[in-house]
This record gives sequence, C-alpha cells and structure tokens, in this order.
Amino acid sequence: MSENAREYKLRLPTFDELTDDQKNAVNAQKPIKLSGLAGTGKSVVSIWRHVENIKNGKNSVLICFNKTLHRYLWLATMEVDKVHNTSASSKVHTLYGFAARYIGKDDSGKPKFEWGGDCRGWQVYCQNGQKLDEIIIDEAQDLEYMAFKALRDMSDDISCGADYNQNINKSIIEEKLEDFLKQNKNGFSEIILYDNYRNSYHIANFIAAFIPQIDQSIPTLNELKFRKEGVRPYIYINENNDVTTDIDIIKDLIKRFSEGSIAVLLPYATQNDLSVECYYDRLKTFGATKYHNEMKKDEFQLSGFFITTFKSAKGLEFDTVIIPRIDYMDEYLQKGKKADNYKEYYVALSRARTNLYLISNKELSKLECFHGVNSELYEVEYFE
Repeated sequence: MSENAREYKLRLPTFDELTDDQKNAVNAQKPIKLSGLAGTGKSVVSIWRHVENIKNGKNSVLICFNKTLHRYLWLATMEVDKVHNTSASSKVHTLYGFAARYIGKDDSGKPKFEWGGDCRGWQVYCQNGQKLDEIIIDEAQDLEYMAFKALRDMSDDISCGADYNQNINKSIIEEKLEDFLKQNKNGFSEIILYDNYRNSYHIANFIAAFIPQIDQSIPTLNELKFRKEGVRPYIYINENNDVTTDIDIIKDLIKRFSEGSIAVLLPYATQNDLSVECYYDRLKTFGATKYHNEMKKDEFQLSGFFITTFKSAKGLEFDTVIIPRIDYMDEYLQKGKKADNYKEYYVALSRARTNLYLISNKELSKLECFHGVNSELYEVEYFE
C-alpha cells in the first residue's frame, strides 16, 4: 500500500454483538444455506461460523470467488485471530487459491485441476488424505455448478451464503444449490436474515425505488427508519459533461469525508473513460488504491479510499460510495441481460453505509432509470 493510502477500517461485530438470528446461523449443528439481501450480515456469519469451527478443532475452510471479498474476509479473520489466538485466517481462500493450495500448481503457477468430467485432481487431496470437516462458501451464487461438484470431493458438509439479487456472474441457480446441499452428509438448515445492518433508511429506501426489481421489505425499511435514518442520497448534475468535473466533485468529497472509508465504483475495468483505470489515474495522488479483474491478487490493497468495479465491490462496504455517470445506467441496461445489469447497480448502490453520491451528466427528468424515483428521496445540486 502506498504511503498516503488510508487504511480500510474493518467493522466486524464481536460474536456477542450478533443478533439472535445470526448466532443461530453460526451455531447451527447442520451445515447452513444462508440467504438475505445486501447488508444483512451473511459474510459476518460466514466468518464467525468458520472461526467457531477452528476454535472447536474442526478442519474448516472459508471460500469465496471475488479477490476483493477474499481480502475483506482474510483481514476480518486476522483481527479475530489476534483476540482469540486462533489461526482461522490461514484457511480463508479464493476458489482458485484453495485449489492451488490443496491440489498444487502446474509449471505456469495455475492450479492443477479440470472443471469437466469427474473434476479429476480434486479427489482426496486434503492434508493427510483427510476430507475437510466443513467448507463454508460466502457469496455462493458466484460459483459455477462444476465448482460445487469438485468441492464435494473435499468435504461431506458444505455451507453456503448467497443472495441471488447479486448473482451477476451467470453462475449456479438457487434450485441447483439447494439440490447440491441436500447431498450433505448431515443435510442442511435453511436460514434467512431479514434485517439490514449496513445501509441507512434513506439509502435503502432510495435503492428500493431506483431498482424496484430488488425487494426491500416494508418491515425492514420501517425498522431501519427507527434505528438508522441517515441522510438522503445526493445527486450531482455535471453540466460540463466531462471526466474532469467528475474528478473535481470526487476530490471535494474526499476532503469532506476523509475520516471514513470511501469507494468510487464503476462499471468497467479498463475499456473507456468510465473505468477504474481512468479514474485511478486522476485520483492516485489522493491516496487511492484500485482493483479490477485484470489485476493479480497481490497487486492491490483494500484501502480506505478504493476504486473498483461494481462486480468487484461485492461483499464490501464503505462509509461513502460515489458512482460517476449514473445516467449511463440507461444505456447499460440495454446491453446484455437487463436483469443482470440491474443486479450490478444494486451491488454498487448497496455498498454504502452512510453517504451515497451519484454523479449524472444529464437532467434527472431525462433519465428513464429515474422515472420511478420520487424526488423527495434524494437531494440535487448542479455543479458547474
């Protein structure tokens, strides 16, 4: 991490701070199928279930697909290890990192395994030839079915946390996941988390209107209003219609919210002026770090000012989230599968804990994606 990059501040609750539903999921005797919207604590449960397994002498691993989420899970378990003198963080892996560790690498450094057929290479490769007691998969909707088939050779009991509103990698469908979990030696318990502990009421209410495909239940919103009302999302209208003005807006927000974590989220990695590389080049002197899927895992650090893609932000949370060119959503929804692209914007918007800032190059009245959003749900400012 560069000298002027700010540290990413973890907010992992202690076990005693978990809700009863979350504790029940951690302590369930059977493996679990855990579901819930963004912000309900699925990753927190996965971390603590893994830690409790390690504390109880079980051979447990915690796996995810995204490298950025892996960094968060690893950092969080590192903090728990310091308090409880455990080694849970040493068994937190990406899917491919897990394969490389337990199966080995070829001469090019890639894991030696095949997805097809009987997934040769995965069988009986655990330490001392023993199967793992439990494999816990966070954001399980990201994995392909063949990955689950391969992991079955490694453990009789697999737990999964998933939110199919965030299934943007065209991966396993929920019905197949349930069929797969029925193959567990001990079956599985289905647990749903309902309460949103990340977003404020105003952010959650805005998301519910802006992306109506994602159901934010009325009881959850009412409970949030009582517990964490927050401030309304803020829309900056960039009348100059250029990246330079976007950068000026972001610089101002960096100064204003320097005490907390900040993320700039974008749809592309490198392709154009709406990409991670474009914004990072203009903001790196302000202590920004970056990640996108064309980078290697050891080429990035998760920092307090982070620039990444919508997809790579999955599982993370920040005090302040900034999304440039929200007007581009109208065009983006016409590309590929519309439902999948809605899910990408849902992932991006739902990363915000306290502040959500959107930058638009067009008047909101001209945007189809804003047609269902009451103007009372957000604030607007014109930036010249």
